[in-house]
Amino acid sequence: MPVLPAVRRGIPLVPALVLAAVVLAPPPASSDDAGSVCGAYHDQDYDQALALATKTLASNPPAPQKVDVYKCQACTYVALRRQPEAKGSVASMLQTDPTARFSPEYNYPPPVIALYNVVRDSVMTGGEGPMDAKTVAIGDFEDNSVYTGKFKNYDFSLFKNALVHTVTADLAEATDLKIVDRQRTQKILDEIQLSQSSFADPQQAVKAGKLLGAQTFIFGQYMVLSAKKVRIDARVVRTATGEVLLTKEVTGEFSGDPEKFLDLERSLVEALATGIDQVLSQNGDTPDAEKGVAGRFASMQKTIEKREGYVEGKFLTAEALELEDQGKYSDAIKKWRQVKKVDPANDVAEARLNALTGYAMNMN
Repeated sequence: MPVLPAVRRGIPLVPALVLAAVVLAPPPASSDDAGSVCGAYHDQDYDQALALATKTLASNPPAPQKVDVYKCQACTYVALRRQPEAKGSVASMLQTDPTARFSPEYNYPPPVIALYNVVRDSVMTGGEGPMDAKTVAIGDFEDNSVYTGKFKNYDFSLFKNALVHTVTADLAEATDLKIVDRQRTQKILDEIQLSQSSFADPQQAVKAGKLLGAQTFIFGQYMVLSAKKVRIDARVVRTATGEVLLTKEVTGEFSGDPEKFLDLERSLVEALATGIDQVLSQNGDTPDAEKGVAGRFASMQKTIEKREGYVEGKFLTAEALELEDQGKYSDAIKKWRQVKKVDPANDVAEARLNALTGYAMNMN
């Protein structure tokens, strides 16, 4: 998505941090009124966006529409660097729907995600809130590899970041699931000192679920067995009980062939979607994750042969995520550009570039 110009009628140049918040609009609203608010925000017509938000909220629309309006309103206030009002919008959003969140994470610049987490912690008792059946937390996949070589010039040890990213992106794109952002998940797990083995304790699992707002937790391990093969073990846990709903082992080719890599990826993500659907069914919700994921991979299969840099892009993605975690945003931007160069169809890389560019400029 191209970067929008930083000037509009009657408004001074937009600061770099503001530009980061402007580039990507929240998901479309559920009505014409809410859509108009988001459209005005996206066009940088902030006065109009705020006026439309006030008018729409005054009409007391249905809860889903309110949530969409509050999201656009909050992003507008962040763009204007009006933090108190932005916090108020997020708080109102959570009051309307305590399970609402800015998802998927990669569509938003760091200030929006950070603000959401701060407000959520402040309005929830002890940081704990209701666990939503359609909210999923994805933890680390531990590296227990026996082979420590490289793929081309890329370190296999960074594959765990790419693996978590892949699962997150596929579930976010194929379903209406809400994914807890990576750094938030790791922060909570570190704070309560929860390891994978601790999920055997139902009380610990429930605490993690309340802090993350998720009823489903995914974690696992991977082992690079050779330069060509990898084994991945994954678990789907229902955090409300600590029950392990599904375990999945996938062993397959790990090479530069995009189709072989896609087969491995599909087998893993479809199995995880099956476990998530079990959680949805137990909560009385209509399961659709498995169906959505199957449709996504059927679509990807048609284009994967043309994406010669698909596998290389995964390794570059891992390096980009590592740089983001270290706060090296300028270096991460360079790495995401490399992802786009080797795999031009990588939409997530484009989203991260849009979300990070202005933020990194403001930090310098």
